Amino acid sequence: MAFESTDRTKPVKRIINGKSYNTATSLLVFHTKGQDEPMDILGWGLYYPSEAELYRTRHGAFFLLKRDQHKNYHDDFGFENVIEPYTDDEALKWMELNCPEQIEDYFGEMPEAGSSEVNISLRLPKVLSDKAKKIAKSENLSLNAWLNLVIKNAISLKSNASE
Repeated sequence: MAFESTDRTKPVKRIINGKSYNTATSLLVFHTKGQDEPMDILGWGLYYPSEAELYRTRHGAFFLLKRDQHKNYHDDFGFENVIEPYTDDEALKWMELNCPEQIEDYFGEMPEAGSSEVNISLRLPKVLSDKAKKIAKSENLSLNAWLNLVIKNAISLKSNASE
């Protein structure tokens, strides 16, 4: 949500649950004015009720910024910028609606519909990751394809040893 005259270059920062969400240090993934028609609010200007910006922090967390969110303050009202932390799943769903062409830039290659593959997150020390990437590249394989071969070979060795 935002007025047409809102300064979108002005950074917004909030601390939520002990974590900082800062537009100045985060990457703007996508900005949309949304699907809703703008409203002309007398004295304030053109207002886009579903405008939003999705950001990703330096550490990979997503958050949604809604500028000029309408707030009631006892007997008065005003507008404030609201930041809402998003899980990866929430960010993915938001991106499916607003910027599907950018999904694989942030989440990697998506499996084809009907795929029986399972995504696994693997944490490795950087030195081990670098060595694995180097070996995969030397064999003209993607890291994913090379790791699949390594796991298959390990399972095969384990199966043969237990027979």
